[in-house]
Amino acid sequence: MNDWTSRITTALAFGLMQWAHSSIIVSNDPEGLLIYHGSAALFDLTALYLVSELLSGQLARDLNVLTLASICLNSMGWAAYMLYLDPDWYDSAMTLLIIVSYLRLFLTWSGDAISHHGGRLFRPRDNRSCQSHQKEAIT
Repeated sequence: MNDWTSRITTALAFGLMQWAHSSIIVSNDPEGLLIYHGSAALFDLTALYLVSELLSGQLARDLNVLTLASICLNSMGWAAYMLYLDPDWYDSAMTLLIIVSYLRLFLTWSGDAISHHGGRLFRPRDNRSCQSHQKEAIT
């Protein structure tokens, strides 16, 4: 699977998991919200597995860190609910985290590019195997 196919497959899997999670209907009580936030953490664990299977290198590490942050945010969201805190901070933080995850999935920085070809959109699958044009760009 090439780099863009892996990214698109990952994005589709993330979107499917977000859609599935949003369709979970729970009651507005501590047990219901534990199910809601707990299922979000389970979807995040699934995302960790998928990222490690579909992606590699710094991109996979960055998305794994963002997914772990999502697990932490979901546990804090449940704790905030138990403390009767306003959920706006949780909703905003999760929305921002989702946006950052999709941006990181499809945008690359200068350190991610294998060369100047393609407008800095491509990343090597394995950082240890340089191609000849990479060696020229690095030196």
